Parts: sequence; structure tokens; C-alpha cells
Amino acid sequence: MKIRITEKAEERLKEIYLYYKRVASITIARRIKDNILERITILKDYKELGAIDEHLEYLNLGHRKLTEGNYKIVYRIEKNIIYITDIFDSQQDTDKQKP
Repeated sequence: MKIRITEKAEERLKEIYLYYKRVASITIARRIKDNILERITILKDYKELGAIDEHLEYLNLGHRKLTEGNYKIVYRIEKNIIYITDIFDSQQDTDKQKP
């Protein structure tokens, strides 16, 4: 299984990193980013680890979700590729998640 992170998800991860770098420290920002990336890597071996994402079911694309700390990692599987489509604070309004 290959993992591809979409531009949107990359941008969100960058925003998370920059936010914690600004309000906490570079060490904390790196730790949070690394924890999210490590969680994503687990999908190579356990692609269906995440539950179906009920907020995106209407798209019928099989979106699933994983959590890492306060962060929700949204992904879908297409052929032999896992696409990470979004990463965001799970305490946010879920309407922000919609494409």
C-alpha cells in the first residue's frame, strides 16, 4: 500500500505545525506533526483501521477516519493507494470538513 497526502491535508498539517510553533514551541510542534505522520504510516499495514467517516458518507467514496490526539485524519482507499484527504482538530465544527 502506498500513502499519498493531498495538498489540502499537507496544508492543514503545515498549519497545525506553525500554530504550535507559535503558541508553544518548536519541540511541541514537531512532536505533534511527527505523531500525526506516524499514525498515518500505520495505515500501510492496517488500511481499514479507521472507522467509516459518517460526515462524508454522502460522497460514497469510502472515507474513513483515524484520530491522533485531538486530530482527525481523514482518508480513503483507491486501488492500492491510501489518500489522506484532510487533517484537522476534531474539536472543530465538522462543517469545516466538507469539501
